[in-house]
Amino acid sequence: LLTHAYPWPGTDPCPKLHIPATDIKSYRSDLSDEFAAFVTKALITDRGQRFSDADSMLAELETIGVNGLLKRDNISPNDQISAGGGSDSELLIDENIVDYINSLYSQSSHGNSGTRSSAKQSKLDNLTYTKTKLDKKLLQDIASHKYKLVIITGNAGDGKTAFIHQVEKIGTDQQLFSNKNGSRFKIGDVSFESNYDGSQDEADMVNDKVLSEFFQPFMDKDDYTASEQGRIIAINEGRLVDFLSTVPSLKILHDNIEDYFYQEGHVELIPGLMVINLNLRSITARDNDNPSLLHDQIKKLTSPALWHKCDGCPVKDKCFIRYNVTTFQDASAGDEVISRMEWLLRTLVYKKELHITMRDMRSFIAYMLTRDYSCDQVKQMINHITANSYTPEFYWQYYYFNVCAESGFYKTDAYFPFPVNESSDRMVKMLKETDIARVALPSYDRDLYYKSKRKEDYLVFSDREISLLDGFNEQNQLIPSYDLDESQTLVLKQRHQSFIRHQYFEGRFDFKRRLPYQSLDKFYNQLNDIEGKGLDDTMISLAQAITKSEGCINEALSKNYLLLSCSHINDPLSKSYRIFNISEFELFVNRTDHLVEYIEYESDSFTFRHKIDKHIQLTVSLDLFEMLDYIDKGFNPSVNDLQGRFIELQIFKNLLESKNYNEILVTKNNKKFFVIRRNADNTLAIEPYNQA
Repeated sequence: LLTHAYPWPGTDPCPKLHIPATDIKSYRSDLSDEFAAFVTKALITDRGQRFSDADSMLAELETIGVNGLLKRDNISPNDQISAGGGSDSELLIDENIVDYINSLYSQSSHGNSGTRSSAKQSKLDNLTYTKTKLDKKLLQDIASHKYKLVIITGNAGDGKTAFIHQVEKIGTDQQLFSNKNGSRFKIGDVSFESNYDGSQDEADMVNDKVLSEFFQPFMDKDDYTASEQGRIIAINEGRLVDFLSTVPSLKILHDNIEDYFYQEGHVELIPGLMVINLNLRSITARDNDNPSLLHDQIKKLTSPALWHKCDGCPVKDKCFIRYNVTTFQDASAGDEVISRMEWLLRTLVYKKELHITMRDMRSFIAYMLTRDYSCDQVKQMINHITANSYTPEFYWQYYYFNVCAESGFYKTDAYFPFPVNESSDRMVKMLKETDIARVALPSYDRDLYYKSKRKEDYLVFSDREISLLDGFNEQNQLIPSYDLDESQTLVLKQRHQSFIRHQYFEGRFDFKRRLPYQSLDKFYNQLNDIEGKGLDDTMISLAQAITKSEGCINEALSKNYLLLSCSHINDPLSKSYRIFNISEFELFVNRTDHLVEYIEYESDSFTFRHKIDKHIQLTVSLDLFEMLDYIDKGFNPSVNDLQGRFIELQIFKNLLESKNYNEILVTKNNKKFFVIRRNADNTLAIEPYNQA
């Protein structure tokens, strides 16, 4: 009732006895500690720790009282709180939530002021702020003076400035600098200064002078815990190292920072110093069943407390924005839909072509919910569609499940004068390249096209009032292809693709089969060792795939050895291979756990490496894993498949081939092998190879 979310991760109605309920404050940070503890106690699966009876439960609730339900700093004279629940129990916000969400979209036609934390402030900024590990862990350590110097690096939009503002909030006596690039404040009895962008000049001072004054408390020191002042700065790591190299009195800090970056964090930092690299943060990472940043941010932006004004809207039953929001709000199926969105976005994370920042994520969510339309524009669109009797396919494009639909499928013209799925947002554009509607599942596709959609084949939404299934069935016309003109074919294609995308998010079926990477689930499970089997089988599978890509399809041989072709020139008589025992190699997950105590992180690749010659290694990303998985199942790659993006595989083979060797295998048919070996006396021996 308080969060519109199920207390345990997932949609299983039976609580996991060994897993505690999700912390309610991750959904409602405005709740008081006492009330949050009350709810948590009521949810404990061990009845010995719950309330013993209704009287004791009521007594504790009355002790908290109506005025104790929320944090005191969240209650203002204008807030109306009642014990009866419903809309009166929500915080009343004057701002239009749709306009605010549009401001988060990077390409918004209404202005994108919400994409920058230093821009115009809104009460909704605090209500939609997503707490990260920085807020939950690092903030406490800064407050306890564990760190006196905190350096944050990362891309624009990673949330560096937003977190610094959170640090400032736990302080007192804040004084904003005239240049608006930082402030002075106190945490306890220690004076702190912040700098939102360490690469900026300030007034008449060049950047070097600004940084010299900023780092003054740490000059010629090797222990910052005893420093009388504290500092927190957001700065590019290259600029930081360049500056430190020019200041002799900061040589200790320079050497420590340079070693830290060069050795990827395998260096002990100066006491009192913390370096945070936000490039390592992942929006889809889950930690011990804790929700991802994507999940938390969607829940924040769709919180029922922010959308109560929609209840009185005359077009609420037709509004695509309301449909999108109530889908994610839904207590029964909302988390499942978010989980499926996570899997789709995880393809972008694992592709490693784009580091997704907090700004990117909020922009994507905003586009997914509103498509950059205001409330008035939605009303105009609905009236236009109704007045001109458009088929529903046009309007379906604005629902959240079509967020990855092809851009510009319908032009902006007199026929339908509203832009559809047109976006220059970099994350949205990449997602469209992984459109789930392009993944063919013949049996499902056939049923979606020819059969009526049955409610029992879809998730149950307990709170969302709108269902599209009846509308889908009404439009599911069967027309022979020879009776279709070009425009009808276009509509038919778009209709069917909407059915597919809707089924991915809301259908009761193995949705992961619809992902653009067929091995994504396997890749994820093995990265996280979900099945607890270790990586031995994975290493053998990868070695077998590499061997098969070289032309050797002998299963018995490839289970124990990695083979590389000695020549890529077609020989009509025989094939020859270099042979390497799989025991010479190791496979491990690329982890940087030592760097991410305060960051949401998930591993995104393996390293396949020679145990002795460690420079001979192959980084196995999702794209390469997918291709090797196909090869292991029988796919025969072309030369083009093995070049271009997979050039790292060729480099790995070249490095491996450069090792000295004394024997090769020769075969005519990949069934019977002979070994040619150079003996110690430099004579050659040729004999049948015993595969046993």
